[in-house]
Amino acid sequence: MCSGTYILYRSAICSLLAGALTTLAGAAPVELPAPRILRAPSTSAISISLRATNKVRATVPVGTADGGANRTLQADGLYLYGVNGTAPALFPPVVVVRQGQTFNVRMINDLQPVPASASQDHPEVPFTNLHTHGVLVPTAAAANPCAAQGDNVFVVSNGPSTGAPCKPLPAESHHSGPAHGSAVLGQLSYRYPLFWMHPHRHGSSETQVGGGMSMLLYVDPLRGQGSVQRNFDVKWLMLKDLHLLPADSRSRVLTRNTKYDSEFCGRLAPLSEKEWALRRGGCPPADTGAASRSEGTWVFPVSGVIYPTITVRARKPQIWRITNASADASYRLQLVVTSGSAGTPKPLSMRVLALDGGTLDQDAARHPGFDELVLMPSARAELLIDPCRLGVGTMAGSRCILPKSDVIAEVRTLGLDTGDQERDAGDHWPAIALARVVFKADRTQRTREISPVQARMLEPDPIENPLRAVAPEQTTGAQPRHVTMLPHAKHAAHQAEAATSCSPVPLPAGHARVIRFGNGLAKTYWTHFGLLATSSRLEWGNNSVKLPDIDKDGTPKPGDYPSFGAPDSPSNLCIRYGSVERWVLVNDTDECHNFHIHQTRFRVREIALVEGEKANACLGDRKASKDFKTLHDNFPLPPGSRVVVDIPFTRPQQIGKFVYHCHILGHEDRGMIATVEVVP
Repeated sequence: MCSGTYILYRSAICSLLAGALTTLAGAAPVELPAPRILRAPSTSAISISLRATNKVRATVPVGTADGGANRTLQADGLYLYGVNGTAPALFPPVVVVRQGQTFNVRMINDLQPVPASASQDHPEVPFTNLHTHGVLVPTAAAANPCAAQGDNVFVVSNGPSTGAPCKPLPAESHHSGPAHGSAVLGQLSYRYPLFWMHPHRHGSSETQVGGGMSMLLYVDPLRGQGSVQRNFDVKWLMLKDLHLLPADSRSRVLTRNTKYDSEFCGRLAPLSEKEWALRRGGCPPADTGAASRSEGTWVFPVSGVIYPTITVRARKPQIWRITNASADASYRLQLVVTSGSAGTPKPLSMRVLALDGGTLDQDAARHPGFDELVLMPSARAELLIDPCRLGVGTMAGSRCILPKSDVIAEVRTLGLDTGDQERDAGDHWPAIALARVVFKADRTQRTREISPVQARMLEPDPIENPLRAVAPEQTTGAQPRHVTMLPHAKHAAHQAEAATSCSPVPLPAGHARVIRFGNGLAKTYWTHFGLLATSSRLEWGNNSVKLPDIDKDGTPKPGDYPSFGAPDSPSNLCIRYGSVERWVLVNDTDECHNFHIHQTRFRVREIALVEGEKANACLGDRKASKDFKTLHDNFPLPPGSRVVVDIPFTRPQQIGKFVYHCHILGHEDRGMIATVEVVP
């Protein structure tokens, strides 16, 4: 029986999970957990052991809105990482490395095969690998399949059930490798370099990442974060989502449902505060009246806790490091005051310091703030949470007075349509109250000066010029003169891989590479989506991007967008090392996609939108990105949009074969991924 104070699962949600919840002693709110930090500050290298498993029963704490009795739920069917012998978890330890430090990862694959079932569309094989998202790691693959590998998504590690963890997989042109290669993290020039690591085995990415398998990586600048730690509380918000089937009546354990349905909670509609109270941490299935009504619930844990409490102390502002680690779900974040001395519900303006590991420039730093922040899958943001700057306190010149009583707020995702609901296009991600925020009162009513450190923090780092090649001089093939830039030069296989396997053809003057996002040959699991690479003359201006050479032919047919083939197929693009290319990303579909490219970053130069399209909402405040002059590793593409970007291929670590794709992993697994090869 659900407690009357247990607001999250009253009514429909209460009945769904009542048999699965375990009551814990005490009534204190479940605070957002502080991560276990793994670092080696006094050495030149840091090494971790990473265990991938899908056979661990996860215990997930569940918070409340009023400090009532806390609960936990248990779930099977998750994919999780355990680090250095720690128990696998939805929120594993955070690795913090210094710039210039070498980072080594040893992968231990403990995955078991999963047969097809009511909750599983197709059998899952026990193969996995590791992608260091946003970090420039060489793609090198060692000749010995048991030796260290680079960030190479064409390499997989076999699970224990195969009986041969290092056996090559000729049927898929993959080979296993228990270790991930070294990375010298010295090329980054960002003050807020927030990255993450996740599996990238094509065909299994959605299942594994969507099951919770990912972890955070933070590269500490050479100047260190001492002043940040002294003046600010740092909070890590790792956003994930889980579809859960009803609990077994005897074990009281829920099972993850891998069949994603973005309409599970119903179509988007404005919610009253009473309805928001029923969506704290999750939502029940919509009552459509259909005989095949969905079962279970959909929960949205933040750093491994469903609806945690974040307490902001009176004289200690916070920095929130937020990562969308969901496989498919997008978030439209808002910080809303719900009670306390601030009065009726209202959004607070959030100060964004960085997006996707890149510090915003001076113009962006002076931006008054964002009422909403859209994060599509893989996107990251770092926010300054200061009650005075948010409007919770009262400003008197440069000084601030905080309220006498606590102010209660919520972090919410307002829900997001990635296509037009009326045309049944795209996904319809639900509105969820993700976390409770308590701004603590200052009963002394003393004024405080705005921290002088804050001004220095908002001063962005020099933005790396993407038009400038770095270390272009080479000795042989893929080896740069300064081998610390390319640690994999020590592997013999890397020299062999540098042999040219394609012949780059430079773009003519005034032309741009054109990457078209479209539908594949058929709506099957493997070929639902595709990417078409071509080129055209480019004419562009304010909100206008014209491609004369291809516009005359109209939109390609669905079958013209090739889906991803075998890893050893010829590369879709062949580019000369040292080039800086202008790409036009064209979304020919009626739903949003999220462009991501490995091994590099890009600068947005122009965004042309289709006026009147509701799904432009997936772009959010990134509409101003071309003015912020930051560098991205992912970027939303609304339906019909055209986004012009400059991409440098000027780092020695980029030599080799890697991929670009839509980071909605259900799209990537279904064919929206292609290869690019950089040759000396």
